[in-house]
Amino acid sequence: MAMARFVALRRGVDVGKGKRQPMAAFESLLEGQGCTGVQTLLDRGSAVFSAAGGTAAANGARIAEALCTVLGRQPRVVAKTAADLAALLDTAPVRPGVGQHSALLVAVAADEAAPHALKSLRAQPPGQPAVTAQGAYLNRPGFQGGRLV
Repeated sequence: MAMARFVALRRGVDVGKGKRQPMAAFESLLEGQGCTGVQTLLDRGSAVFSAAGGTAAANGARIAEALCTVLGRQPRVVAKTAADLAALLDTAPVRPGVGQHSALLVAVAADEAAPHALKSLRAQPPGQPAVTAQGAYLNRPGFQGGRLV
């Protein structure tokens, strides 16, 4: 069976002392779910992995359920295919400047209904989020790696 590549984005994990989960434990959890080629990003709660089957939504739900068992609470997990993520970035209505990629903040929509809740932001002036069916984008020049520079 062909392996598809996915990204898992966790919400509400690694925020505050009582909600931390080491990335090594998250990697092990994903591998225990049958995922391969798992790579995590710092302590941000994101991971890239390969899975033999299932949709992005099904993989996200499966990971959230496994995390609930480990953490004792239901974290939010949004999973996207590699192609979905590439399209999300390729179709971004705002672009960061050269060397400013960490200034582009992207809120990834869990499903197509989610951005509709943000539709009032669509007509906002520059410097405000740009909202599409895939998510919300905000370019913050001078904001790199979580710090204002």
